[in-house]
Amino acid sequence: MNNNHDELPVEIETLSRRVDDLEARLVRVRLKAVKQSVGWCVAIALGVVLVLMALDTYVPKPGPETADDNLEQLLRPGLHCYNSGEEMAAARQRALTAVDRLEFEAEFTRTWDQRHPQIDGLPTTPPAPALTTEPGAVIPIVTEPTDPDVPAPTNVGEEIDDDLCFGLKEPTP
Repeated sequence: MNNNHDELPVEIETLSRRVDDLEARLVRVRLKAVKQSVGWCVAIALGVVLVLMALDTYVPKPGPETADDNLEQLLRPGLHCYNSGEEMAAARQRALTAVDRLEFEAEFTRTWDQRHPQIDGLPTTPPAPALTTEPGAVIPIVTEPTDPDVPAPTNVGEEIDDDLCFGLKEPTP
């Protein structure tokens, strides 16, 4: 403060107007700061979303297991999932055909043994089967992927898609 007595005190109205002007200016500055903060938050959020979308696009996702290249793998009990419905349908049809063939061969072998007894102590053998099955081998059953007798998938918590998966279970005695 200036201790000079020659100056006249500023009028109260002038002080009031200055305070009102400062308050209005403070409101504008606060509003501008809020708008800038919201703008920066939106820009940062948009940047994060774009980065996540880019990562989702370019990072390979683990797909369903399609290691059923041979019948032994295809007929193992458990869940069999594929990348597309067409691929699943083809593999399921292969499994159904293989199961039918195994059932036919088992029945054929039983019938052959009944109709062709041993001659002079030498066993007669039926023609060699297309699929190798041991006598008494368990023939799996093709079923829905959510069947309770189908062994659980190795990835716990993984969503089972009925359009991409089928199950194989061992028959109950």
